[in-house]
Amino acid sequence: MDLKNRLRVALGLEADVVLAVQEKLLDGTIVVSSAEILEVGADISVLAEDGNTILLAPGSYELENGTQFVCEVEGIISEILETEEVIEEVEETEEVEVEEEVEASAEVVAASPKKIKETTEYEFSKEEVIAEITNVVSELLAEAQKDVESIRAELSELRGENETLNTENTDLNTKVVELSNEPATEEIVLNKFSDNTKIELSKNELKKLSTRDRVKYNLDKLRK
Repeated sequence: MDLKNRLRVALGLEADVVLAVQEKLLDGTIVVSSAEILEVGADISVLAEDGNTILLAPGSYELENGTQFVCEVEGIISEILETEEVIEEVEETEEVEVEEEVEASAEVVAASPKKIKETTEYEFSKEEVIAEITNVVSELLAEAQKDVESIRAELSELRGENETLNTENTDLNTKVVELSNEPATEEIVLNKFSDNTKIELSKNELKKLSTRDRVKYNLDKLRK
């Protein structure tokens, strides 16, 4: 009896049921499935040495051909992972496409005509250069002369204002001196007791006055 028939008998399958898949894991364990290909939802079991099958326990597995899959439920494939071979093929394809694009770009650049930068040279005579410099210097000197004259005019105006202020100040000082020399028409009295009304203070009121005020009070009494 061949291996597949032994598996069919061990699984208790009818004669028309065929185990289409028989693969090995990386550790050498043989796994079988009744599905045509290993895909999500397919059953998968472990083939023991005695010919019996055991549902594959939940976990992540990898076959010898590089196929990786995950069992979240015992004996059922829940996810098929991309193999390293497929990833390498995709990377190689991308590298080939990049190389082709680079080669195409290089061909386009090579086919494109190069632009030549043109420069124009101008010749000047020595006399023209000197004349131009002379004109520029003359304009600058003329502008500077105008600025100097404007500054002089402002300074002259300031001197005139200063002389006017000095004259007014002298006149004011003269008037102050004249007023200070004139006699006062009336005597300015600052003492609160110096009026024409005779004020008599009691002894208690005199005691409340300061020494200076008491002296003033007594002098005023004598004068009156």
